[in-house]
Amino acid sequence: MATHRFVKYGYGRLQAAARPEILKQVLAEFATQLDEARGWRWVWLRYQVSLEVEHRLERIAPPDALY
Repeated sequence: MATHRFVKYGYGRLQAAARPEILKQVLAEFATQLDEARGWRWVWLRYQVSLEVEHRLERIAPPDALY
């Protein structure tokens, strides 16, 4: 009997597993800027953090890959 090595919901599972560590790394990189920012600047920086996290996740786990 042939078995496949594909994982059900592999894309989402890989992203969910990698997201906390990547978020921690990106927040560390933006820490000084976030500490000094106020108001809309802080909101903008948090948006930039989320974009960077998504960008790094796409490099690790591309949506069109097989899992």
